[in-house]
Amino acid sequence: MNNKKIIEDKRTRTEIIQDNFFKYLEKRKITSAKYAKVHNLSPSIVSRWKNYEGKMSAEHIFEATKYFGISTNDLYYTDLEKKQISAFSDPSYDPIIAQQHVDVKMLTDSFSRPSDIVSTTIALSVVMVIISFFIVKYSAFWSLLLLFIPFGAKSYFNSEFGIRKTFSINYLDDVYYNLKNSKDEYFIIKVLLHVASLILAIISFGILNTKIDVLPENNIYDMYMLTIIIIFVHIIVNFVTLFIRQREYKESIYDNEIRNYHANLINFYVALLMFCYVVVLQSLTFSRNWGLLIITFIIVGFSYFEFYLTSKKYSEYKLVYEEYGKEIRELFPKN
Repeated sequence: MNNKKIIEDKRTRTEIIQDNFFKYLEKRKITSAKYAKVHNLSPSIVSRWKNYEGKMSAEHIFEATKYFGISTNDLYYTDLEKKQISAFSDPSYDPIIAQQHVDVKMLTDSFSRPSDIVSTTIALSVVMVIISFFIVKYSAFWSLLLLFIPFGAKSYFNSEFGIRKTFSINYLDDVYYNLKNSKDEYFIIKVLLHVASLILAIISFGILNTKIDVLPENNIYDMYMLTIIIIFVHIIVNFVTLFIRQREYKESIYDNEIRNYHANLINFYVALLMFCYVVVLQSLTFSRNWGLLIITFIIVGFSYFEFYLTSKKYSEYKLVYEEYGKEIRELFPKN
């Protein structure tokens, strides 16, 4: 992970060999088809090497080194590894192991406890809706107090799950989050949930737009306008979150690289804020907006389930320590 390390390559040895092979092909401006023809190989075999679907045998590696006029080390090792080997064989090699301080946000609890984040946010929403219920009748703009919900929830997240620890480690070591299975098995489900909530949000926007044209200029009209604005904001956030989505996760990340997680959490916050506005609007208009209330409630449910699945995938990340020249090991393992 850390660019300062000498050993940083996560590829398998087979992948390194075959990547080096194609690097030399490109360097010598030789096509895969030409190489296959010279060595009486099927072009499909060479193609499979490039996609790691096939494995170069010891004989293939030997033939390649003769053809390129290189040593087997040139195929077996990366440039950084060759420099390391050269340095170790030099009797004057005497590295200075400097230290560094690394700040890491402890996020494993937030990944594994999405219900804590959601339940606290819902409790805060109930309080804010009750307050708004008693004062919004005097002016619809008091409903802007509901904006405290996402900001209050963010503050809770940072205080409860934003704990940072400082690690003093060697300059060539690193601390980061590591994932074994990068494929998101919940990808299709999350996309369907997201698209469904987006369609429902657009329908809600249309419903309110048709009603506002017949309303007089009064407090209810202002409340309708504010609710429309919040629904529009939710639609925008929905679109942005959809494009941030990823089918595969990075194998190794730092705590500032979890955009997908934060995007889904913000999307849930805004969906809940939208529902709270509809609840307050319903308290002013009584039976006018039951359909809108049900639709926005479903959107909140979809957003929560989507955030839950995202958290479940991120909970597979483990905070690890990579010591120079050694295998990575998990920090604070839970047995």
